[in-house]
Amino acid sequence: MGHSILSPWYWLLKLAATFFRGTVYLRRGTERYLRNRPLPSSITREVLRVPSRDKGRSIGVDLYRPAGGAASSTLPVIVNWHGSGYLIPSWGEDREYIVQAVKALGCIVLDCDYRKGPEYPYPSGHNDAEDVVKWVLSQSDRFDVTKVALSGFSAGAALALTSGNKFGPQRISAVSCLYPPVDVAPTPPERPTPYQPRSGIHLKPAIVGLFNSSYVPILSTRQEPKFRIRGLDTSRFPNRLFIACGDVDLLHNTAHKYFEEVKHTEKDKRITWVSVEREEHAWDKMPVTPESVKARDDVYRGMFDNIRASWSG
Repeated sequence: MGHSILSPWYWLLKLAATFFRGTVYLRRGTERYLRNRPLPSSITREVLRVPSRDKGRSIGVDLYRPAGGAASSTLPVIVNWHGSGYLIPSWGEDREYIVQAVKALGCIVLDCDYRKGPEYPYPSGHNDAEDVVKWVLSQSDRFDVTKVALSGFSAGAALALTSGNKFGPQRISAVSCLYPPVDVAPTPPERPTPYQPRSGIHLKPAIVGLFNSSYVPILSTRQEPKFRIRGLDTSRFPNRLFIACGDVDLLHNTAHKYFEEVKHTEKDKRITWVSVEREEHAWDKMPVTPESVKARDDVYRGMFDNIRASWSG
């Protein structure tokens, strides 16, 4: 159950979301711009519409693959979700990661859209993520469905983790993700001290509150494992997880604590945690120093190594 469009609260959230989205567009461009930036000649893009569980609608997916190969060849696939706070339309934002992934792994990357609040509250986006993975696993004529990995950033990282958990280690090879929200329902703390990030954005408590109120308006629903991640059956995670987060990111400490607990519980799984020095939330999207660019590329290589190892194993 979500917002009633007759509620003044819904329209207040809608107004705040529209203003916030406009600010983001001015800073880094709209989805149309992000998705249509030039690609290297070695990579091609195909626009797909994947069936949704909801009658009469579909989910937008951009398929990236190496150019020059047989169009009918089945390749391993990474399913990726962008960050958004479950509110910001950011489809296409992960272009640098996608280009590097296709080049490094010679695979297909599916960059997936999903519904966001306040127009489409929880679990709309989560359902879209699950529907895309279910569709991919049914497409053995398109993809090597024995080698399916998931990736994501911020809210998209949470979608990768919950989808990987739903389909389990027998069907999902690995998850590689950056700065996932774990247990974000409580009021988040203020900035750490000292606070001297090289790149990224600060997630102010008021912004996190807008994200949560827009996508998960019912307070009790924020305690569901599917939204929080904490509380999921950890044995159902894929056997290889790679997670990285800037060490001054608001989400760092709760995520680090959680994945250390998972590592202790699931001793047969390979779980890699990386704390990235002096980086804030989403530092890899618009790195402003050479050190941030190097940190981004190093972490991306770690994400690819995690996936490559799961496919070779």
